[in-house]
Amino acid sequence: MIIDPTTAWSGPFPYDVLAPAGITPESAHSEVEDASFTLMARGLMNQAAHKAWNQLRDPRTRLLADLLVYDVDPGAEIGRARERIRRELAGLALEASEPASIPPEIGAFPARALIDSLVEFDR
Repeated sequence: MIIDPTTAWSGPFPYDVLAPAGITPESAHSEVEDASFTLMARGLMNQAAHKAWNQLRDPRTRLLADLLVYDVDPGAEIGRARERIRRELAGLALEASEPASIPPEIGAFPARALIDSLVEFDR
């Protein structure tokens, strides 16, 4: 699981705080409810843990937290990306030819006409 890097949460992210109690986005609501006992038994129930526990007990806040967590396996994703690149490269017919010439209408890069066509200013 990866937390969205642009997440702006007030205080520590609840799943990070409750991780010692085994709470993840896949945890059932009853497990979140009982997490306080686990945290107290381990001496981890402090103000931050209590706030995180309350946040995840509220369905609206928990859904927001769940929205910001992605179920990604980087190892598998990298393997799939490498395989896709290998297939695409295998499908390309690389021929030795003269380098492509720059059309005369483009001229020196970046051409003023190109920049003017891409950039619009509020007037």
